Formats: sequence, structure tokens, C-alpha cells
Amino acid sequence: MGKTALTFPQTDPYQQTNIYGTGCTVNGWPCEKLVARLDALLLTTKACKGKQCSRPWETLHPDGLVKNLGDAMNPKYDAF
Repeated sequence: MGKTALTFPQTDPYQQTNIYGTGCTVNGWPCEKLVARLDALLLTTKACKGKQCSRPWETLHPDGLVKNLGDAMNPKYDAF
């Protein structure tokens, strides 16, 4: 697998500065945890079909407790 990178197009339009692994936060969330959640979301949508494509959180959390990224960022899902 390739190197993980996280950039901000608004402040770094040429994506020259990788902030992953620097202790950064986005909306108060640690970047490493945010990237882990986004990776899970991308893997789910990579091979999705039908409803899975528009509601990937239901696939990752069939109990229905997670409906968006904000819900998924709850620390209780860190070990997920």
C-alpha cells in the first residue's frame, strides 16, 4: 500500500505539504483517526452496489447508530 497523505486544497492548492502524521487536527478530530474513518468509507464504496453506495455507513455500522462522519468519529469506534 502507498504512503498516506492528507492535504488541504484550500490552503495548499498544489498539495505540496502532507500533514498526515504531524499531530494535526481537523474540526477537532485527530488527522490519523479521520483518515482511518475515510479509508473505511472509501473501501466500502469501492465495490458497493445499490443502497450501499448512497448509505455506506449502514454497511459499516448495521446497528444504525452511525449515520455520518461525525457519528463515526466517536471514540467508541476507534477499535472498529
